[in-house]
Amino acid sequence: MDLRAHIAEFDRGRVRTRDGRYVESEVVALDAIAPGTRGVVTMRNLGQNGRMANQLLQWTFLNFYAWRHGLRLEAPDFPAAVLIGAEPDPVATYLHTLRYAPFEDEAALALWDLPEPLADIDFDGYFQEVPACWMRHRALFRRLLRFRDEAAADRWRTSIAGPVIAIHVRRGDLADPVHAGTPQFAMVPLDWYVAWVEAALTGTPGARLYIATDSPEAVRPAFARFDPLPPADFAADARIGDLLALARADALAFGNSSFGRIAGMLADEAQHQAAADFRVGALTPCAAWTEQGFWRRFGPAPAPVDPVARLAAAPAPKAPNWRKRLKIALRRALSGNA
Repeated sequence: MDLRAHIAEFDRGRVRTRDGRYVESEVVALDAIAPGTRGVVTMRNLGQNGRMANQLLQWTFLNFYAWRHGLRLEAPDFPAAVLIGAEPDPVATYLHTLRYAPFEDEAALALWDLPEPLADIDFDGYFQEVPACWMRHRALFRRLLRFRDEAAADRWRTSIAGPVIAIHVRRGDLADPVHAGTPQFAMVPLDWYVAWVEAALTGTPGARLYIATDSPEAVRPAFARFDPLPPADFAADARIGDLLALARADALAFGNSSFGRIAGMLADEAQHQAAADFRVGALTPCAAWTEQGFWRRFGPAPAPVDPVARLAAAPAPKAPNWRKRLKIALRRALSGNA
């Protein structure tokens, strides 16, 4: 495989299928995408960095990194996997780990611009930013993160006459003392949301308000005068009901949370979006799918470090014993990847 040509095809919106063709990712089935042969990419701690939305973004990062760079993906099972029917392959390799601290996601974008993409690597981080090379793969992103309740969400939306204005208000874990002093965990004032909702409803006659929040008792009373819709009840998991409802709104506003942002990434391109911005003290227009440097809205971004230099400074991985090496070899032989 010509790696540079392969990457160029991905950046044009095409992925390689098992029969060796390059097909527009808008129409390709996930199981038709060819597994990579250049090496392995893993995330051994997938499921440990953040909750549902963070895990889904990390799963997307792994898949897109593997597809673009011709790599085989290995990942452990993770709590959010069952929500989208993901079936990760167990991680059986020992690889050098490249770590990114929380909110270093913007620095991690440099991974996508390396002249020689990293292979046989284990990633550790959040990876919440959207690289430019993903822009032609929005439909593939939605297909990768497709929930079993999508049809029910469509019926829910059809049952509501007129436009829907939605907000996601994060509260619960922001008060955890462990987050004290970290600007990205500061609470967005409810007044900012109220002002945005009032303007959105005034400019959209007949619109209804939908509120998704982890603290309804503390949040919903501030919006009572807008007669908000009741929480969605079409999904067994209330988080999924909220996520899919937000994604189907005509306008969406959210704060310092990957949950609201991933809802915007899953939404139709026509959705109007806003996010909190501590630099100006208000909710301001944003585009969840294309905005880079998202966390700069809430605090300064760490200085970027060249990924190769960071990797060179990382501790050397521990070599597996002979039993583990034999297990790895057998599994690869049985899967045809020896």
